Amino acid sequence: MKKMLLLVLACSISALLLGQRYSTDGIIKKADSLLTASVGKDIFKAYFLLDSTSYFETKTIFHQAKIKYLTKTKRTNGKLHVISVRYNFYLALFNPHVTTSVVFDQYLHLQQPIETSYIPQFIWNRKENNFLVETDVLQMAKAKFVKKGIKPLDAALTYDSYRKLYLWTVTNIISEYKGYNDEISREVEFLEIDAINGKVLNYYPDALQGHIH
Repeated sequence: MKKMLLLVLACSISALLLGQRYSTDGIIKKADSLLTASVGKDIFKAYFLLDSTSYFETKTIFHQAKIKYLTKTKRTNGKLHVISVRYNFYLALFNPHVTTSVVFDQYLHLQQPIETSYIPQFIWNRKENNFLVETDVLQMAKAKFVKKGIKPLDAALTYDSYRKLYLWTVTNIISEYKGYNDEISREVEFLEIDAINGKVLNYYPDALQGHIH
């Protein structure tokens, strides 16, 4: 009887430690397939690349989390908690890119809807991009800014995942100084502009950037 109990206990511990074992190539192929079904084969091939930080998370018998990268192992091991296959969506117009994920549960069921709101409408419509160009954005900013800067204006095109829109941010550095550990702090005014329709979203005449004491 004791031997039977020990055998059952050993099997249970083994199951907890081993968990679900899936081929990582198979996981990535499934994620590719689901993302392709959402965006179309041509858009997937033209704009998406697998991110090397794709990972799976396991739980130990002591409920501690362990994370391993999918691209650095052939198979999953351990008691799976979540699998995140990450992709970088690239536009040649700007940097940084947008990172998105296809998330699975322990049974390889899709855990959340696939997000596609970051794909601009001109890509869906197979048309030329209609983002405002940097030169036009800088002219808008020059007309709005009221302070004299110490450096040329800096403009960056990014995607705001909370507001689900692309925006230009233009920064005018008014002053800058070194603080503790030579950390740079700046007084700036900056402007946020909708990258499609040119609407001014926010103007901050007195903002601070960097380490604030």
